[in-house]
Amino acid sequence: MTDGQRPLLLGGVAGGVGTSTFVRVLRAVATIPVHDLGVYRGGLVDLLITSNTASATAQLGCALAACPRPPVLIVMHTVPGGISRASKSHLRSAEPHLSSTFEVFHQRTWPELDSPPGKSVPKPVVSLVRELPEAVRRMYSVPARHVAPQNSGPQPLPPAVTPPGRTVSPPRPREFPPRAGPPPPAAGPPLPGPPQFSVPQPGGLPHVTGG
Repeated sequence: MTDGQRPLLLGGVAGGVGTSTFVRVLRAVATIPVHDLGVYRGGLVDLLITSNTASATAQLGCALAACPRPPVLIVMHTVPGGISRASKSHLRSAEPHLSSTFEVFHQRTWPELDSPPGKSVPKPVVSLVRELPEAVRRMYSVPARHVAPQNSGPQPLPPAVTPPGRTVSPPRPREFPPRAGPPPPAAGPPLPGPPQFSVPQPGGLPHVTGG
């Protein structure tokens, strides 16, 4: 690992969405250390993983609320066949909050393996991985936002909207200062930049299948 280089960080929206499988794919073809965060609970993340099931995609909103930047989303088609209407709806709702989305379509042999993808990586999956470095760089072109810890208590409500044609009297002055609320969360140190990595070009991968 070169100075200043850090692992590529992956987190799943829930358990069983294919995070471990995609980590093994990356370790087989990408020249960078990869760290599996497990189920994503907040903090720095590069790739967010979901399966194509309705139960997994329903968790996208909660995960995205904890992401400092719009992440790169990997949709693992763990279930064969067409994607459900509910899953499509959840993915559409998440789209404005993502920097890019990639789909790993169902691989018939993977469910039969103890540790997919096994000894070979399908060519379409390798092609997808080759696009990740640029996708991650685009992700980090967006400034990070501060995200409060998930258990920091209720967040302040947005300002009230006054209906048209109605006036609201200003609040009467108090004879004593209002009780001070909790201090705003500290901004914390700046988040690290993107990991630097590359993927071998065609011909440099000895274990690639055409499927």
